[in-house]
Amino acid sequence: GEGGTTAILVDVSASMGARLAPDSPETRLDEARRRALARIESLSGDARALIVAYADRPRVVTALGSEKARLREGLA
Repeated sequence: GEGGTTAILVDVSASMGARLAPDSPETRLDEARRRALARIESLSGDARALIVAYADRPRVVTALGSEKARLREGLA
């Protein structure tokens, strides 16, 4: 990734609890978290990001910052 600011949005609505496939233990939310983690890992050292979870309303999970560990924790 390159420097700048990124907002990572994660849908946490009830539909995200659906399985990816009938025989899979993985849910849509699991996949969304995986993709968000990949995006966090791709951020350059000078990039800043925040995580926003949403269903009916948005909720800021992590404040804007560049600490990848804090961003990963926000997805736990």
